[in-house]
Amino acid sequence: TSWETGPQLSPNGRWLVYQSSEPNSEVEVFVRRFPSSERTYQVSVDGGRSAQWSHDGTEIFYWGVDEAEDSGVAKVVSFSVREGTPVLGRPQTLVPFDISLIGNSANYSVASDGRFLLIKGTPDSLLEKAQALVYPDRIRVATNWRASIR
Repeated sequence: TSWETGPQLSPNGRWLVYQSSEPNSEVEVFVRRFPSSERTYQVSVDGGRSAQWSHDGTEIFYWGVDEAEDSGVAKVVSFSVREGTPVLGRPQTLVPFDISLIGNSANYSVASDGRFLLIKGTPDSLLEKAQALVYPDRIRVATNWRASIR
């Protein structure tokens, strides 16, 4: 089975970047036209998670892994569109970071000048939060909720 998560719309609302375990078991970053889902384009190489757009929509940032160093790396890929088709650059490594910070959702933000703001927690707390989201121990159902807002 495969899954898709972490969707982010481009600043112009025409493209969707997300992570998926499809077409293989490695999690990669993909982009596709929005709202159409006819064709997907692979952004990352050798794994990628937590993709985000630059403020002007010309770059896609994501977390990757540097196998040689056994560390995480922030990566960036240039993005443009020519005749309706995305033109993706080669992934460029920006900066290494603690690999335990890689998650399925974006725990960082990229400022318009390219600086990163990273929400850092202990690896255990991040794992516990992620597991609680994926495998909740309870579900809350709100019934007759319209009456409570009157």
